[in-house]
Amino acid sequence: RLQLTVDVVVSAEFDPLDCDQNSAVLGAAGPRVVYRLEDDVYYTAAQANHIRGYDLSPGDHEINARFNADYGVSCPTANPQNGNGWYYGLDGNPGSGQIDFVTVVSHEILHGLGILSLVNPSTGAKFNGYDDAYMRLLEDGSTGTQWSAMTDAERQASATDTGDLLWTGSAVTSVAGSFSAGVSGGLV
Repeated sequence: RLQLTVDVVVSAEFDPLDCDQNSAVLGAAGPRVVYRLEDDVYYTAAQANHIRGYDLSPGDHEINARFNADYGVSCPTANPQNGNGWYYGLDGNPGSGQIDFVTVVSHEILHGLGILSLVNPSTGAKFNGYDDAYMRLLEDGSTGTQWSAMTDAERQASATDTGDLLWTGSAVTSVAGSFSAGVSGGLV
């Protein structure tokens, strides 16, 4: 459930995206711009607009999104004759071998809204040396250390330490008991 105070505009298009015999990029989305607010934390445009209660860049979109125009057309991993390709229905019921377009769009829009980190995955460095809103709620379960308190090298190692990266914060931990999987010590 999203309770946003400012409209979020998405610029979306179909483009040929990477695909080969084994895999395909279905879509990609992210914020058009990020803002560092008074707390010295970076927020996506949608988050910053929500916090401020008004559009910081009227007339501009907040999210850039691209979806694979070749999937189900000329992408070798998706053959429309075999029932593969995009499913454009709204009932969440794709046919055998099809990919539900609405699910992919929803997933990518969440990245644009702020379910992403601006940390450099290769180096672990913070974006321009500051925290982002997402990474402030990440904790390494092996060390019990928040990402915001780690060195670049520690963050880089934590990002590839499968199974030990946890989401924290009062809003998440208050509902962790209702999950049947993916919970460790009250963290999701």
